[in-house]
Amino acid sequence: MPQTNFPGGVSSLGFPVFPGTIYEVPQGRVWFVNNNRTQALQASGDGTTRDTAFVSVADALAKIATTNPTKGDIILVGAGHTENVTGSNIWGNSLVNTTAQAIPQGTRIIGEGIGSSRPTITFTATGSTIAFANQDCSIENMVLTAPAGSVSVTAAITSTSSGLIVRNNWFAAITGTASQFTTSVLLASGSNFSYILDNYAYAVAGTGAPTNWVATTGTTGPTNVYIQRNTAQLALSATTAGLVDVSSASGTAPTNWLISDNTFVNQIASATVCIKGVAGWTGTACYNNFGGGVTTNMTTTAINTPASLMSFQNFCGSGGKWAIVGGGTAAQTS
Repeated sequence: MPQTNFPGGVSSLGFPVFPGTIYEVPQGRVWFVNNNRTQALQASGDGTTRDTAFVSVADALAKIATTNPTKGDIILVGAGHTENVTGSNIWGNSLVNTTAQAIPQGTRIIGEGIGSSRPTITFTATGSTIAFANQDCSIENMVLTAPAGSVSVTAAITSTSSGLIVRNNWFAAITGTASQFTTSVLLASGSNFSYILDNYAYAVAGTGAPTNWVATTGTTGPTNVYIQRNTAQLALSATTAGLVDVSSASGTAPTNWLISDNTFVNQIASATVCIKGVAGWTGTACYNNFGGGVTTNMTTTAINTPASLMSFQNFCGSGGKWAIVGGGTAAQTS
């Protein structure tokens, strides 16, 4: 049956179905990627349907770059898809697009599936990273895995432009080994209006223990960064390291950050810090749960160098104890 135009929209029982206030409806095209599709996999398809999916994210990126580079295309990565990232934006499955493929403006990379059935992207080298240099992109619902063996990845995701969304991803490490993400999300000065939402990260101590989870790079910090509803439990490389670390931005401090409703646990023994700030930092940290090694110290330094960051209703606990983190370095304990 051919498609039919409905210029007045579509409704069901009086409720609008389309058009409506559905922000997810793309203005661009949708491309499919899956090297696990049911038909015999002999070569990459054209990416226009699930049955003719590209075998690599690289192929979809290359297609967008030549056909629709700024219109907000969506790449749907099918459940069960597996692929390596072997360098900066170098994807392992493609036989054609084997060099670095830039992620065009507005591109959303979205995994399909739930839990472990989501697409799994494995980073295989120290310099492996998914790099966002163009604005208004996203990576969502993926399993992002550090390599087996003794390789620590510098940063799984790097951003140098605004409007990035990192949502509902699982940052997985091979626990107890050097296989870790040193940083999971690295934000440069241009990463304004970035959203880090609903992600999960877990790793126990290893010789390549992560330095942080989300961090700034360079002496100028981005503005308007929103970190909400994440759970990150990592044995960091130091007791005073932070799951969120903006200490690099010592020249121009980050401003107007919101860090709320997260659970951050520094699992290294005797840890005393969960968030590491910098002079001049502004924004709000509220309704977070912090965990560390020593309750007494955690109450005073859970947010180390808070500067002008407004802090309220942040809780911390350790060893069957709990406390309320005060604003700044003051503590109210119970």
